[in-house]
Amino acid sequence: MKITDLKTTLVSVPHTEPEFISTGMRKGVTQCLIEVETDEGVTGLGESICRPNAPVIEAAVQSCKPLLVGSDPNNIEAVVNNIRHLGNWHFFERVGNVAVGGIEMALWDIVGKACGKPLYELLGGMVRDRMPIFYYLFRFELDEMERRAKQAVEDGWQLIYFKVGHDIHADIEAVEAVRGAVGSKAGIRIDANEAWTPGAAVRFIKQIEKFDVEFVEQPTPAKDFDGLAHVRRATNTPIGANQTSWTLQDVLEVVKRDAADVIVTDQYTTGGLLNYKKAVAICEAAGLPVNHHCWGELGIGTAAGAHMVASCPPFLYANQSYVMIHEDDIIAGGLPKIENGSIAVPRGPGLGITLDPDRVAAAAQRYREQGEFPSRLAHDKVDVTIIPKF
Repeated sequence: MKITDLKTTLVSVPHTEPEFISTGMRKGVTQCLIEVETDEGVTGLGESICRPNAPVIEAAVQSCKPLLVGSDPNNIEAVVNNIRHLGNWHFFERVGNVAVGGIEMALWDIVGKACGKPLYELLGGMVRDRMPIFYYLFRFELDEMERRAKQAVEDGWQLIYFKVGHDIHADIEAVEAVRGAVGSKAGIRIDANEAWTPGAAVRFIKQIEKFDVEFVEQPTPAKDFDGLAHVRRATNTPIGANQTSWTLQDVLEVVKRDAADVIVTDQYTTGGLLNYKKAVAICEAAGLPVNHHCWGELGIGTAAGAHMVASCPPFLYANQSYVMIHEDDIIAGGLPKIENGSIAVPRGPGLGITLDPDRVAAAAQRYREQGEFPSRLAHDKVDVTIIPKF
């Protein structure tokens, strides 16, 4: 079997409500749909997140086409190695990993379809048949956050997740309010998205420790490994490393420095499912759990993440997903169905999903007519700074 072509389509899907985080907001996602075709009529589906933006990622993916066409899609390690080194993406790893993450996903889909096996079987077999996910609670007035958190628990969700990092006093009040609303029936996880200095993170976390937060995700800047390790040593609440775990080497560095209690990563930051599996193995050897990270991906990327979670023991906590906040999807059947805070792992060959041509056409038209949903829009009346505040 040989690869004959690579096609890309930029698609935009709105959120049901605007998402606010410490560094800005966004109203939807624009993703790069990837289709890798072969001479045996098997087409693999992939999805790349559009970070930093859609034109950059589509260009990065298309730049890999000469290294793909004529290659055997079964030789995933070799194909990806050529893209990284002959394509020079190892020098520009963060953008390169995002592009490779989507391309390699399509190769796995081809291999699974060709042999009639679901991806989780190719990755080692199934240790769980559903991917537990969190309930994403947006920031509203406290009474509305309490109402939504209570309803989520009644609907079967076991973990409430929300963003912090914009106002330390309001964040403390939000944690207290949500814990009061759910009692001991659900866990709480918060994500600061690099909002604080190590000192500010320690100050904040010590004040919320009585509310039994499951873990605090990325409280300090991405490249400050020592700062993250300091926060972990100085507090009793578990610490999650996300932006600090951007690459396979970053994951190893976090482990070596004992800087986190849980690693939060994905197939885009590590540069593909194969590298993702290697990152999980590093964590497993170190006795660390892993949490699947989400960039707002649609059904293709969500399916890939579910196969990884299904095949690896260290995914011990509710994982990230934006399924509950997308208005629609581009796969047949629309948005994956959520039951009791989890998504079923697809059982069909490869990724186990197919495209819905009408949904793809509508999402592609939205991109053409309205442009992309930026990954960040500025908050109103926010001072721009690269230095976190106390």
